[in-house]
Amino acid sequence: MFSIGEKVVYGAYGVMDIVDMRDVAFDDRIRRYYVLCEVGGNFGSETLVPMDNETVVSQMKRLLTPDEMTAAIREAKAQTELPWMPDNRARAEHFKTVIASGDRVAILVMIRSI
Repeated sequence: MFSIGEKVVYGAYGVMDIVDMRDVAFDDRIRRYYVLCEVGGNFGSETLVPMDNETVVSQMKRLLTPDEMTAAIREAKAQTELPWMPDNRARAEHFKTVIASGDRVAILVMIRSI
C-alpha cells in the first residue's frame, strides 16, 4: 500500500507523485485509484492506477533510499557483466525485459554491460 505524498517510479512513465487516492466511476462500477502526477512534468495531467489491479500496481516501485541505492550498486558491481548479444532485436527485447522487471540490480548490471 502506498500513501499520498510518496514518490514512485511507475513503469516507463518515470518518477511520479501520489497526489490522491479516490473513488472513480467508470461503466457504472466504482473503483479506488491511486492518482499519480509526473514529477516536474505536465501538472495538469493525472495517471489513474486502479488499486485492485495487482498487475498494474506492481509497476509502481518505491524510490530507493541512498543506503538502498548504495547496496544495489555494490551488488551490481559484484555480478558478472551480461554477455554482448550481437542480434539487435534479441538485445533490445532482453533490455526491455530487464527494465520491465523493475529489478534495480539487474538494470544496473545491464547499464554497466552496455
